[in-house]
Amino acid sequence: MTHYETLGVSRDATPEKIHEAYRLIAKRTHPQNTGNDKKLLVIFVGATKAYKAIRLPEDRKKYDLELQLAENPPMQNPVVKQASQKHSAPQKKSGVLEYLTSLEFFVSMILSIFLCAGFFVYIKNVEMKERIKNFNQETELRKSLGCEKIYPEYMYPGDKNPNIGCRETPVHKRKYTK
Repeated sequence: MTHYETLGVSRDATPEKIHEAYRLIAKRTHPQNTGNDKKLLVIFVGATKAYKAIRLPEDRKKYDLELQLAENPPMQNPVVKQASQKHSAPQKKSGVLEYLTSLEFFVSMILSIFLCAGFFVYIKNVEMKERIKNFNQETELRKSLGCEKIYPEYMYPGDKNPNIGCRETPVHKRKYTK
């Protein structure tokens, strides 16, 4: 049901006729006049909505255009549809996968796997170089402090009482006095 039908006016009605039709409906259905009658309240709300949608000329033009598009959607006429297809640019396919053949897709997936594997190997190589550098620095520090065990404790798996860290004098060489 259109707003014109709700107000009981034709599409070419003047703004004065639209206003008069709304006033008559509002008088009969306004909640102050009818109490709590829900059916009349629904009619009043619908009429108010319709009046607000078509009372101003700009709003009315917009609403008329929406009605016209709803009644006669573009491209329904086969002649118009064919003519528009001839003059329009070819539609581009969207999405990367639509452009790739199955062989191209397979090759790109294999390349992606090799790139990921290569990056993983590179990262592990960098980590290993960092660990070796830290190990060498720790060994040099132990040598400079004069530790008997110049390697970290984890390098002596058979050591029953490993020293934690490096002391200037190893524990087993200390002399205890009483």
